[in-house]
Amino acid sequence: MYQFSEELRKQYESMTTPLAYYQAVDEGLVALLVTDGLCAMMGLEREKLTEQLSRERIELFHPRDAAKTVAAMHAFLHKEGLYDQIYRTRYTQGDSYHFVHSCASWQTMSDGTELVCIIYLDMTRCMEESEQLSKNEKLFQDDMFYTDKLTGLPNLNYMIQFADERVHTIRRLGQTPMLIYTDVISMQYYNGQYGFDVGNKLLCLVAETLKSTFPDALVIRGADDHFIVIDAFDSEKQVDEKINAADQLIQQKAEGNTSGIKAGACIYQEHSTTVVAMDHARDAIKWLGNDLNRVCSFYTRTVEDHDWNQHYIIDSFDRALHEHWIKVYYQGISRTKTGKSTAYEALARWIDPIRGVLSPGEFIPVLEKYHLLHMLDLYMAEQVCKDMPMRRVRGLPVLPVTVNFAAQDFDYEDIPTRLEQIYNQYCPNLHPEKKYLIVEITEQDMARATDRFHEQIRRLKSLGFRVWLDDFGSGYSSLNAFSRFDVDLIKFDMDLLRNLDDHNGANRRIMNAMVQVARGLGIHTLAEGLETERQRAFLQEIGCELAQGYLYHKPEPLEETFVKAEAGNQLRPFETPDEREQLSRKWLDESEHSLAVIEQFGDHMPGGFYICKADESGELLYANRSLCQLYGCDSLADFKDFSGFNLRGLVHPDDQNVIFSTVRKRMEGYLQETDYLEYRIIRKDGQVRWVDEYNYFVHSELHKDVYYVFLSDTTEARQRIEAEKVLRAAAIEALTRVYASVWIIHDLESQRMEMFRTDEKRAYMEKALAAAGVDRYYDGLVFFSRMIVEEDRQPFLEGAKPENVAKNTQGRRIYSVPFRKILENGGFRYYRLEFIRLDLKSGENTIVAGIKDIDDEVRKERETQQSLEFRAAVIEALTKIYDSVWIVKDLVTQRFELFRVDNTLSHLMPAQEAAKLIRFTDALAFYSRLILPEDRQRFLEAVTPEAIDRNTKDGRFYSVPFRRVSENGIRHYRMEFTRMNLENGETNIVAGFRDVDMFVHSVQEGLPS
Repeated sequence: MYQFSEELRKQYESMTTPLAYYQAVDEGLVALLVTDGLCAMMGLEREKLTEQLSRERIELFHPRDAAKTVAAMHAFLHKEGLYDQIYRTRYTQGDSYHFVHSCASWQTMSDGTELVCIIYLDMTRCMEESEQLSKNEKLFQDDMFYTDKLTGLPNLNYMIQFADERVHTIRRLGQTPMLIYTDVISMQYYNGQYGFDVGNKLLCLVAETLKSTFPDALVIRGADDHFIVIDAFDSEKQVDEKINAADQLIQQKAEGNTSGIKAGACIYQEHSTTVVAMDHARDAIKWLGNDLNRVCSFYTRTVEDHDWNQHYIIDSFDRALHEHWIKVYYQGISRTKTGKSTAYEALARWIDPIRGVLSPGEFIPVLEKYHLLHMLDLYMAEQVCKDMPMRRVRGLPVLPVTVNFAAQDFDYEDIPTRLEQIYNQYCPNLHPEKKYLIVEITEQDMARATDRFHEQIRRLKSLGFRVWLDDFGSGYSSLNAFSRFDVDLIKFDMDLLRNLDDHNGANRRIMNAMVQVARGLGIHTLAEGLETERQRAFLQEIGCELAQGYLYHKPEPLEETFVKAEAGNQLRPFETPDEREQLSRKWLDESEHSLAVIEQFGDHMPGGFYICKADESGELLYANRSLCQLYGCDSLADFKDFSGFNLRGLVHPDDQNVIFSTVRKRMEGYLQETDYLEYRIIRKDGQVRWVDEYNYFVHSELHKDVYYVFLSDTTEARQRIEAEKVLRAAAIEALTRVYASVWIIHDLESQRMEMFRTDEKRAYMEKALAAAGVDRYYDGLVFFSRMIVEEDRQPFLEGAKPENVAKNTQGRRIYSVPFRKILENGGFRYYRLEFIRLDLKSGENTIVAGIKDIDDEVRKERETQQSLEFRAAVIEALTKIYDSVWIVKDLVTQRFELFRVDNTLSHLMPAQEAAKLIRFTDALAFYSRLILPEDRQRFLEAVTPEAIDRNTKDGRFYSVPFRRVSENGIRHYRMEFTRMNLENGETNIVAGFRDVDMFVHSVQEGLPS
């Protein structure tokens, strides 16, 4: 039998790790050595335990575990498998069963003998605690990593980890799983109105309501104001009823006014995952749009087909333009009194060789969504201009044509310049003032357009193009539209004409009033949707000038018109250019009774409105009720007494020169028909307020030259904007102390941006961008990316795309994209582009992007990481040798860290006590209470900082032996010290409590003892 040396036996037997060494003899094992740790674990003396282990007492094993455990050991002894078993056993007869985990390994000794080393671990307490934890239903949900702090619901971490398991359980029960994705409507507005504390209460209410509505479901708090419900599916009707009930309950119980929730639902397909189901549910919720009559939408193949249609439209759009799949259809516009054609509207029709005819309702929303409408609209304008000379060549009169444009077009193109180029290229001899090409824009687009848009509209007018306002009366209208937008004609939305007699004929009165107001302002009118003679008679009665609809003309391509003309078919008569000009002028001249109409409706206008003479007198002819209230007057008579019913009485004395300078310029013919002014007024109570004024100049035979003026109080808005400017300036100043440069992205859709730079040496970047004509965010990134290390370029551009920035800055999160910038010497530095969202009170959704130099930080991190990796590797190696390792970072301050490798090692101090110990010597004093009294003073004198420092110089290895008192008697330990010099120049002292078993392994690996 193998014999251990006396020294080695003592070292092994003193180990606290519960293990035993065996030698294989005649298909069995003979115990050669057992450690103190194993004796303590089994509660037996060494001799008795050694004898018991050698006899393999099967009767001590649990009957159900004995056979498999013995079989596994026999296979191991024949080297036919590993031995790693968990079983139940008793240590002595009559003892209760313990859960034991044992692992065996072969170990070749120095003389070549093969021994079996088995390590034992008593898992009884661990198993009991695990069983107790398993009984707790909220085993994972109570963990903060898996729980939403606000609502107490499981969070997205929980969903990622366990949602698919819940789905599997539902399927195993023979049911069909579904996912519901909910969104709180207008949560941002609700927070702004009532504050974030009330907003948090609303989110908690939603959580409680969904839990009570779906009691058997897994309800999860998603990002921001989103919640996810995973439950068994019964029927769409039942789901719809539950969501509606939850929505009503939320609206009833919520503080203040909330629009409740909306939801998208998706049934899991056979092999579908939660991630896919959630994407589908989110797609379904989009189809609800702004429809507040529906709360829940189910994902269907139709939704998916629509997505495919969107992809097809986007993928095929360039080809459709190039190969002219998109055709121009012309619909005639006629004069109501004569019925003659006076103009056309150009309508886009997509004739696809694969999918047939795509309606504008299919492709225009997609192009608008992906900001491609400017390409379509300019294409249509070019085709119209190409067709005009062809009409003349084929013997047909040339009429003005309207082309639809969107407000977003003006953010991507310089529309006036592009239209002038197109018109001059194809129609240089048709009309010098370009009145044959008309730009048509919806009122909705006009209402939300930017200053850049309005500036381009003014340029269009100055170049001779005309501008028409489309869809007037479709839901966005106000009388202010007549003055705010410098347009030549308004087109009444077709629903006004179609529903003339609804609500006791309200549309009749509305259209009549609007026609008179427009005529008084010198604006032409057109009604869309004309289909019956009865409707035409009404338009003639109210004096609406033009009409468009199937009664007069259906849309058709130019080729079809040519075919009809050449076949001798009767075409609707056309106006000549002279006739068109005379009739238009005559219609406006018949407007003298419009002031009376305005007076009837003026008091119902939401803003201040007055009419005054356009001369030096500034005499007022009319003022509405809102204007009187704006000046703090109770009645018109009170207002007349206060203001003198004169312009000078309306304007702050310091600003009167501005107003009358405008009047004089108007009289001298320098100004256009519409003007915009800002100035101050003084109310009757002495308050000074700021107002915006839109005025419209009108010449009439009755009143001569007059102004129609619309006023709105902008004091609060101006104060907010000024406060935001101050805040913005302070924010930028603060940011530029941190960042090499700051970019302000005003709008991620239009990508308008400003650049602020703090380093004059890099000012060339801003100049280069300006020289290159780059004023959009992503174009600026592409330009900037030339200076980035090539491998980082694409990840940088991908990470900083507008959609990624929008997604990752929700909830004011800071989002960053790292990159390396190339230096002049060929090297590089580390930078990071950081983004954060500023939700301003003005409604502007601004992104601040800052470029931060993080080179020192990254390089220091890398050095630290390398040092930590080296340190971790050393500690990992040491913990294979020692029961525990203490790292003394500084012998002067005595800062130290305690590393633990086995939570069952009872000789180490409790973690809660160790956390209170800051100095190394304090920890040793604490630990010394466990040392045999005769050894304690000698131990403490040997481990003073001075002794350790002296004995570990020049890489020497220093050890201090001691004996420790335990429940089972006295055991021998050794505390060993050595120096560890790190790459960053720091020197640590490593102190380890010697583990004999690990020490033997280290000897086999050739490490010094």
